[in-house]
Amino acid sequence: MKKFDDPELLYREYITNKLDAEVIAGKYNVGLNTVRRALYRHNIDKSMRNPTILTSEQIEFLRGAILGTGHLYIQKNGTNAEFRTESGLKERKYTEYKFDLLKSFINKQEPLVYTRPTGESSIKFATIAHPVFTKLYSELYLNDKKIINEDILDKMTPFSWAIFFSDSGIYYGNESNGGKTCKINISKFTTEEQNFIINYVNNNLGFSCHKSSSGYGNYTLSFYAEGRNKFIEFIFPFIPSCMKEKGEVILTTKHERRMTKYPSEFNKQQLDFIYGTLLGDGCIYQSDDRDYAHFQVTHSEKQADYLKFKFNTLKSFINYDDYIFSFKKSGFPTPNRSGSFYTTSHPLFTEIRQEFYDSDGIKHVTQEILDKINERALCYWFLDDGSYYYTKCHKSYSGNLSTQSFNYEEHLLMQKWFKEKWNIQCAIEKVKPSNLFRLRFGPLQIQKLVDIIRPYVPCESMFYKVNKKPEHIK
Repeated sequence: MKKFDDPELLYREYITNKLDAEVIAGKYNVGLNTVRRALYRHNIDKSMRNPTILTSEQIEFLRGAILGTGHLYIQKNGTNAEFRTESGLKERKYTEYKFDLLKSFINKQEPLVYTRPTGESSIKFATIAHPVFTKLYSELYLNDKKIINEDILDKMTPFSWAIFFSDSGIYYGNESNGGKTCKINISKFTTEEQNFIINYVNNNLGFSCHKSSSGYGNYTLSFYAEGRNKFIEFIFPFIPSCMKEKGEVILTTKHERRMTKYPSEFNKQQLDFIYGTLLGDGCIYQSDDRDYAHFQVTHSEKQADYLKFKFNTLKSFINYDDYIFSFKKSGFPTPNRSGSFYTTSHPLFTEIRQEFYDSDGIKHVTQEILDKINERALCYWFLDDGSYYYTKCHKSYSGNLSTQSFNYEEHLLMQKWFKEKWNIQCAIEKVKPSNLFRLRFGPLQIQKLVDIIRPYVPCESMFYKVNKKPEHIK
């Protein structure tokens, strides 16, 4: 019996294993014509290598890949489309994954590694031209350009979105600072189509996002923090294992990670400082693309020691060990030099932000906040926004708190609080020519206030705020 009298062996090598006739001849040590005659005799044709329909997995993959870096192409004078994709060698495993998924429509054994004249290398492959790809081409292309419409996006499955993200998505940032960003490049589409994708993801999928630009005509679908996590949870089970690093770090429980690296609660001094300085110069900021809020503050160069004290107070929530303050010119029309720092983003700051800020990001003061203000917190508040000064016309010392960020009702609340808790009377003074207000303290009242807070002044450079000699006070 001759070697190829049995068609099963030849079918397995030529169709299943997709070995060319030359390879089969060498493998079995026979002539090339012997193989070709056997193929003809058994009616085994190369077209038998490829199925006539795409599997559901292949269709879902192609929909995502074509929105991403893959594309369908009809050669000049050709009839049917073929799928092509190319990437850098760092994504070799991902390209091999794509190759294996579409292998039933590929007549090669492996993707091709190609080195350009510039020395850069890439890995690529193309399928055969086939009617199944032509059908997709007619749906996803117009005048040889990719298009987007509601019907196309409605057919995207979680697997399709996972491939789109794996192809064109990016995830970067300083995780220790809570600043991870998740984006998908949509530059290949028209402005109208870009806006359509953004609206579709927001309204149909429910993942909050917006369009952003990195310049030079590059546009991305950028997720806000809440939308980012929901989107990654939506696609993560379908991301190819070789690309999981694009999403898995997001899915790590960020709260647990932060509670491991940073303290799980503030100490008493930190709480006093935070509550006091939030009534003053401090602020807690919540970025749209972060899960948690962070604390930040700015001071003039004159108050560098005070800024350093604040830095050291919150150092356990700061991601750098030895911060060198860089004072930059700021202010108009008379610029001065100032410096600032910010903490890591953390659930603890988010909790306190919810006490101080409304949904529009406006800071407020409430009775619950004032109840947490003790002598030390009051000191930080005054050092931030207080003034203690001598007025020649009255020949006496007075003082005020710059509380212009609060409304009139909140000033009434603070006025009552100073009287009831500290037995200090203050007036609500209108700051002309604006419609803003501040608290003003007369000679005896300001003396009471500075006597309370003087023992808690943390650094020598700030004693000027409390160490006037009130010789005119009687």
